[in-house]
Amino acid sequence: MSNDLKHIAFNPYDVLGVSQAASKAEIVTAKVAAMKRKQYSLNVIADAEKKLLKTPERIIADYFRPVLPVIKRFKREDLSLLETPVPALVFLPEFDRLDAAISKSLREEQLEKETVSLSRLDLYQSGIESCQQGNHTKGIELLNEFLQSCLEQNGTEYFKAHIWLVETYKISGNLEEAIALCKKLATGEHPQLKNWAEKALADLLAPNKAQELCEQEKIQPKVSFETALAAFNQKRYVEAVKLLEQFSQSCANRKAKEYIQAQIYLVKAYHEVGQLKKAITLCQQLSTTNHPQVQKWAIQTLNSLSAKTPAPVDGGEPNKQSLPTQAL
Repeated sequence: MSNDLKHIAFNPYDVLGVSQAASKAEIVTAKVAAMKRKQYSLNVIADAEKKLLKTPERIIADYFRPVLPVIKRFKREDLSLLETPVPALVFLPEFDRLDAAISKSLREEQLEKETVSLSRLDLYQSGIESCQQGNHTKGIELLNEFLQSCLEQNGTEYFKAHIWLVETYKISGNLEEAIALCKKLATGEHPQLKNWAEKALADLLAPNKAQELCEQEKIQPKVSFETALAAFNQKRYVEAVKLLEQFSQSCANRKAKEYIQAQIYLVKAYHEVGQLKKAITLCQQLSTTNHPQVQKWAIQTLNSLSAKTPAPVDGGEPNKQSLPTQAL
């Protein structure tokens, strides 16, 4: 019953805006246009396309479309046509290339899937870029839209999109949404997401953790990059770590030059105070950035940090290796 109502509510020809004589290529083009119009949900558009793109039936329909008007004019009660001589059966030359037509149809279907995958990838990349630029509302909207249309739930993009979504919820102050999403992922079937969500949920639900995050956002003073840099240049590394972390958290534009410089100095500050694990983790993040100079610096620094260093003697500090020069 529900399927009947669904068909009545969403006529596939109306959803895609095509006629019954539309070819396969026209249907694919109409589907892309329907996605841009956003008049119907992606599920409705995909369902309409699926109904209209039945490969064997459409191939046969393409061959018989020219004689369709003649068939429509035929009336069952008019039996006079039976008295006429039976015409000779002639096979159209197109049927000799039926295998080629089927192969062409399969290639078009594969191309169509690649086009849809590309549009989903655009949603994923645009969502992450919006989050990095501090446009949290737009980023959350795009990531949610990507996850709703994502068919490969074991892919890397599906995994990372959830992580970005939870972290963006936290940064934008939507802690309830972050907790709700982590609970959902913790009970899911994706093993990596499940493990990550359990750890993230434990952190969010720690005693007074949510309240501390809210209070920290309210009372934490904004720190300028110049103040943090001055502390580093004066070799007040412990204070520099704190100031650089505060500046990084409060910086809305993750592509700004000051933000990137702060990340580089934060790696150096971590190294100076002996927090090599944090320095390596931050370097790994910087090694995937789109900035070529920063990426090169991060890879060189990561190699230096990952090398074995002698253990400290008599409680002294470990021997520090010199890091590569500044990237910017």
